[in-house]
Amino acid sequence: MLKFLINNNKIKYQLLLLLFIYQHSFSQLPKFEVKFENQPCIKCNYELYDRDSVIVSGRTDIEGNLFIDNSVIKRVKSIKIYISDKTCFFTDFIDTNSKILDCKNNIVENMSTKEIEELTIYASKKVFEDEGDKIVYNVSKEKKNINESSSEILRRTPFVSIDINGTPSIKGNSNVLILLNGKEISGIQSSQIIKQIPSNEILKIEVITSPSSKYSAEGISGILNIITKKNILVKNSGNIGLGLGTSGSHFYTNHNYLLNNKYTLSNSIGALLYYPSVKSNQKINSSQLILERETVGENIGQMYYYSSTLSSNNNDSKYFDFSFDYYYSNTKNNSNHQFSSNTKQESEFTNRYQYFKIKSDYKITFPQKNILNNSISISYLPISNNFSYNSISYNNSVNIIDTSVQTDYNFNIKKNFSFNIGAKSTLNIYAGERELIYNTSNFSQQRFDATQYLLSSFIDSKYKLNNKTNISLGVRYEFLNFVSSNIVNKLFHNFFYNIGYNYKINSKTSFSANFNRRIHRPSYYNLFPFENNLSNNVLKVGNPALIPGISYNMELGFSKYFENIFIKISPFYKLINNKISNFVYFYNNSFISTPINLDREINTGISIWSTLNLFKQKVLINYGVDYIYKELYFSGQKNTGVQILNSLNLTYNINENWRVNLFGSFNTPNIYIQGIENSYTHSNISLQKDFLKNNLIIALSVDNPFSKGFTHRQNYNINNINFYNEQLFFNRGIRIFAIYKFGSKDSSKNIKNKNVENILNNENN
Repeated sequence: MLKFLINNNKIKYQLLLLLFIYQHSFSQLPKFEVKFENQPCIKCNYELYDRDSVIVSGRTDIEGNLFIDNSVIKRVKSIKIYISDKTCFFTDFIDTNSKILDCKNNIVENMSTKEIEELTIYASKKVFEDEGDKIVYNVSKEKKNINESSSEILRRTPFVSIDINGTPSIKGNSNVLILLNGKEISGIQSSQIIKQIPSNEILKIEVITSPSSKYSAEGISGILNIITKKNILVKNSGNIGLGLGTSGSHFYTNHNYLLNNKYTLSNSIGALLYYPSVKSNQKINSSQLILERETVGENIGQMYYYSSTLSSNNNDSKYFDFSFDYYYSNTKNNSNHQFSSNTKQESEFTNRYQYFKIKSDYKITFPQKNILNNSISISYLPISNNFSYNSISYNNSVNIIDTSVQTDYNFNIKKNFSFNIGAKSTLNIYAGERELIYNTSNFSQQRFDATQYLLSSFIDSKYKLNNKTNISLGVRYEFLNFVSSNIVNKLFHNFFYNIGYNYKINSKTSFSANFNRRIHRPSYYNLFPFENNLSNNVLKVGNPALIPGISYNMELGFSKYFENIFIKISPFYKLINNKISNFVYFYNNSFISTPINLDREINTGISIWSTLNLFKQKVLINYGVDYIYKELYFSGQKNTGVQILNSLNLTYNINENWRVNLFGSFNTPNIYIQGIENSYTHSNISLQKDFLKNNLIIALSVDNPFSKGFTHRQNYNINNINFYNEQLFFNRGIRIFAIYKFGSKDSSKNIKNKNVENILNNENN
């Protein structure tokens, strides 16, 4: 009986505690009455701004009331309210003592229909949006989070996983096409692209699992389109970020300056340094051979970038920008090897590249919202790597020139029927050499060169049957010719297509069905039959016999918004013929990895993503899981297995200035034709604080607080020989971050409308 009373009292205390938290979190919020012409503004869209960024958006209720959370209200600098075809604009909103927002004297007249429409649409957006063929993560809609790179943001993006090298995958497949503001970046690996984008500059991320025909057909798992912010309503603005840590440090700054009424100049500079330690163990077991090797080493990496863009200020008809980008990366690994025979060996591996790119975009908007886009770019990418041990040294280098011209035209035949047609031409030129040096003498040398030409055209259509039903249909043709003096010439040409159906059951529920055909072409790196060092323990040899892999993807989607919950469930089926995969074998005391074409790979699974807001957005939980059953076939061999990918992100807003963020990814091993390879597991916890009216953010971050590092294991078996490779990455670390945001308003040059200028001048006086 006593035990029952004790337990019963515990339950009471727990209920009282939950009741206290509930009352504290759901307390009365500050209320503002929105009126126009002495009438309440019912269900009007609004946006709350912190300088030039939208921090909260929504709609007034059925009585015209606007509620603002206490953690948000002190950050608000201005507000826009959209009433039919009018826009109401309030500045210095935080200083107002009135609980009534009367739009009668604050209406902005003469705004274009396009501006009104775009702003109204954006005001109604949520953090996650399901658009049928893609899911959109509106990063700027969330509470502020600062991180070393954009990898952490991608870790909480629906259906996306990030491995230990920073390479993204969608639903367990790493053949992802990366776009930055809708444009491809050729030559640089996806992990390098992601590292060099400051996380606080990301506006939104589009996860396009069923791409339309206007996109390149490359990327059988889908497309990640990372869209960055464009500052508005400021003449001189930017940010400075600094991070110091035990495993790496970074610095970046961005500056935007309005030159005149027509042009804005933006400059970005950044640097990233990293130095993790690595410990490796390798074993080869068979009836004839037993070999063990242990390696201890350190990686020292550095990366720098500079970007400059001159762009015209947005208007109704024309937009132009001209940009220059430069990247530099240098990675060095020093290792000591201990063999089972007690022999020792020292090695050094370095990789270096530079990237220069000039690009120009020009967009014209015609009447009826018809848009013509033109783009031209040229880039130069020199790459070199060196691997040396004892008195032997391998030097590899390649120079890549990439030119691209693209045009597309979007036009509307009827109000609900639109077409997008376009063409793209790309020319890549490769020239390089491989040199073997023994005892400071040139032992052997191989030169190679190649030219790759890609021509593509597409037509894409969208038809809106009614307010609930949308249908998309597109076809794309791509012709690629790869010519080299070292290997057999390659000629690939294929048609690719997509069919999409999206049905809005109601304003909060939607259903979609998509089918498409995509391709994974072998890169020049995979085709050249030369040895390259992937690491100090693994060699890679190209395979000139490779052919492209073709995928057929079918995906269903169901999404639902509840009051504080968003959930999307997506069953899928993917068939990949001639899938390009790595094949590992042992030769001359080294692991050799070479790309091959599997007969086919089949992925059947379901993806689930959910977002939960608790206690009036004080607690935000994002959780995603991919359950995939894989079947792989190659030359009579078969391997099957289940892969589960888990992603969790939790943010707790303690008050208006303090918040705690925890995220992690916990995955089961990858399935390969020869065996398994465990997936990357990562976790992070950070404490963040706002200063100087939210213009300064400081955070303390701990990587992998629950483990000293990640152990990457590979277990392969072929011809009754077991290959065992294990690498321990010491990735636990402590980091401190700081971001300072600056900007000065210049209403006379940034806001065209005279009424807005008068409002600003009157309030400033």
